[in-house]
Amino acid sequence: MTAGGCTTQHTENIMMTKRLTTLAAIMFLCAGMSNPATAQERTGKSIALTPAHRLGEDWWKKRFEKNVHDLLNQDAEVLIIGDSITHGWDGQKDTWKEAFGDWRTINMGFSGDRTEHVLWRFDNGPMSAVKPKAIMLMIGTNNVGHGSSNAKETAEGIQAIVEKLEGYYPETPVLVLDVFPRSAKASDDMRKKVDEINSYLTELLKDRKNVERMSVNAKFLDADGNLPNEIMPDALHPNTEGYKIWASSVHPVLKKMVEDR
Repeated sequence: MTAGGCTTQHTENIMMTKRLTTLAAIMFLCAGMSNPATAQERTGKSIALTPAHRLGEDWWKKRFEKNVHDLLNQDAEVLIIGDSITHGWDGQKDTWKEAFGDWRTINMGFSGDRTEHVLWRFDNGPMSAVKPKAIMLMIGTNNVGHGSSNAKETAEGIQAIVEKLEGYYPETPVLVLDVFPRSAKASDDMRKKVDEINSYLTELLKDRKNVERMSVNAKFLDADGNLPNEIMPDALHPNTEGYKIWASSVHPVLKKMVEDR
């Protein structure tokens, strides 16, 4: 066999191995579908700390399968992890380039996810297949907005996510953002709940060696602390202008993290 033939055969073997590994990972996640409530009763943990899937939602299952494939087949430099607000980067082509275009980046944002869903995705995905140089995390708004967790439990769920990331990537810096403001007015109950999550996070994550905390929140608000329609029309999800603010805020921090690695 010629040297060229050996190279071709070697490349085909690598591609086949990756395809089989992806298939095995997806089969594993389907086999591992446990009842979240039962798991909670068994462990005695709060819901925010009890891994739970949403595989019954077809789009969620397909997105998870794509994440599995991307983790196995992309040499990712940056991971961004979160809920619909992070998921929304998929619809921000130009602003995505401004924020993450310098690096191979995997978007691990899932609309509607809470801390428990991120924990499940970590437990059932090939997280160790990549060696990212930086990670950005923002999660928690759905725990208090659509789940049954309080602010303290939500912050503890975020802490658990950070601890798992430290286990996978002990040398990788993690940028943990304050949960973005929600509800139009500073006096709204939901705004106060989110602010409470962020206060707990400051205490829970203060001694983490590779964790950097950052708040973009003040840049979204007007002088009275209200959330303008021009930035978040539904008082929760940024529009393009909001994503531009986010991009310009985090890009320099992520750039330094990546370059320092």
